[in-house]
Amino acid sequence: MFCIHCGKENPDESTYCIKCGERVVTGSGVSNRMLILAGSAAAVSILFGVISLFGDQMKSRQATPSRVAASPSPIASPTQPVTEVEMIPAEDGSSDSGPHNIVSETIRIEPKSFRAIRFMVEPRPGTARLSGEVVAAGGGRDDIYLLILDDAGLQDYRHKSGYSTYLETRVTDRKQVSVTLPAGSYHVVFSNTHARFYPKRVRADLKLSYE
Repeated sequence: MFCIHCGKENPDESTYCIKCGERVVTGSGVSNRMLILAGSAAAVSILFGVISLFGDQMKSRQATPSRVAASPSPIASPTQPVTEVEMIPAEDGSSDSGPHNIVSETIRIEPKSFRAIRFMVEPRPGTARLSGEVVAAGGGRDDIYLLILDDAGLQDYRHKSGYSTYLETRVTDRKQVSVTLPAGSYHVVFSNTHARFYPKRVRADLKLSYE
């Protein structure tokens, strides 16, 4: 059985595509029309995969925020507003030095949009460090962009102007994260604005500790 969304061959008993995550059509067989649609979807996926190889390179920045020029690509479509989520770390019995859970869940991010999770770094002696793992899946390349922005940086990012970032990196499949932050208000941003068609799934497990 072939997925009509991306063309990936799946076991006959599959409910969701093992590659793009979309629901597959069940039945006794695959029609010629379905094969044509699957082939077209696979060709589009390969084309955008090749184009993405020549895209902008995203670099990590730590401690001191860097200034990033405005991107010509859209941050969000007017008909697809971005989604922002504010999460307060749960009382998990951790000591004052942490680690404190910032995010530990799987998030679905639609194409041309991003998700932002707000957290606070308190003014304490020592160094505050955000660390953990981010896993991306879906689409042709299993990738998302991860950014750490302060309040002003998020506003600039939303309005497609130059923005300051404490971390900006492309997550392809799986990535370990570690960044030190001064006291202030921040946002973990999972961005899928570069994708035109495919939603992405992000499994994030990030904690804040004071060293």
